[in-house]
Amino acid sequence: MFHFRKASVEDVTQIALIHVTTWSDTYQGLMPEAYIQGYSLERREILWHKIISKSLAEVLVVEVLSDESDEKPASFLAGFLSYEKTKGCESQLNGCFSLSSLYVMPEYQGFGVGRGLYQVFEETLFASVGSASVEVRLWVLDSNLSAVNFYRYMGFDETGKQVKEERLGACLIDLEMAKVLLHQEMEGEKF
Repeated sequence: MFHFRKASVEDVTQIALIHVTTWSDTYQGLMPEAYIQGYSLERREILWHKIISKSLAEVLVVEVLSDESDEKPASFLAGFLSYEKTKGCESQLNGCFSLSSLYVMPEYQGFGVGRGLYQVFEETLFASVGSASVEVRLWVLDSNLSAVNFYRYMGFDETGKQVKEERLGACLIDLEMAKVLLHQEMEGEKF
């Protein structure tokens, strides 16, 4: 059974593990190996501790509640999502947000966990802004077709903006995607 909730500092180690594991699994063959390996558990723990303890972003987690017959602990994290309000937003809408991370452990991908986490994110946005509409933007690696297709499925469109980075001899291209959320879209949708 899955439980979605706001992350706490006690979740930092599990969030860092999800980040490093999923990063390595997802970007294998899409980025230089040395760049992938630069995402160490220790560095991610420091990063996520700072983000959560200083409220630099909002972080949501999906917790797996296992029954007593499982060999795993009674509960553990299977994924997380982080976002923040965008400063200097160009949109005419009531709010703009940046979805900066959405990671689900490989063994839980394809079972609706990421979709559920994203839907909880939308519900959380509407609960916090109480407005009729908001815009969400994100950046995704163009060669990460699984993520690009996931976001398209969730209603995002490419904006046409791209950022090119040179990393250890490889050219990485990030695509910007955006989605406008209208409050009435959320009525009746539950994961």
